[in-house]
Amino acid sequence: MCGNKLIDEPEFKVGDIISSQIFIDGSAIVMLEEDLMNFDKGVVGVWYSKEDSSLIETFYFVDEGDTRRATPEEIKEYESVLNFYKHSREPFEIKEGDLIESKSGTKTIISYPQTFSKINFVNGNWKLLKTAEEIDEWLGASDDK
Repeated sequence: MCGNKLIDEPEFKVGDIISSQIFIDGSAIVMLEEDLMNFDKGVVGVWYSKEDSSLIETFYFVDEGDTRRATPEEIKEYESVLNFYKHSREPFEIKEGDLIESKSGTKTIISYPQTFSKINFVNGNWKLLKTAEEIDEWLGASDDK
C-alpha cells in the first residue's frame, strides 16, 4: 500500500511491443527494454514508424497515456522490420543476390532487380534470410585468394 492506494503492477512490461503517438504523422512501435510505469518516461530501443516505414535506434520520452499495446498485425510488422534491421537493411529493402523465403517455404536467391513491398513481408509472410553480402562472406567470395 502507498497511502490509501494499492500500487498496481505496471501496465507495460519488458518485452511488450507498444504503439505510441510520439510522431505527429502516425504511431511508432517499439519493444520495451524496461517497464513503462510513469506518465512521461524515456524509452530507448529500435523505433519503427508505420507512416513511412523508417527505423531508428534512439531514445524518446513516452507519455503512457498516449501509448497502447501493439496489435498482432503491428507486432508482425515490427518483427519483420527488426529482421531487416538485423541484416543491416532498410525495412523491406531487397537487393539482387539476397536470399528470401516465401510464404510457401520456397527459398529463392533474387537474380534480377525486383520491387518488393511491405505487403510481401507482413501480409505475405515472406522473410529475408540472408543478404547478398552475407552470402558472399559465407562463400568466401570476398576473400582475396
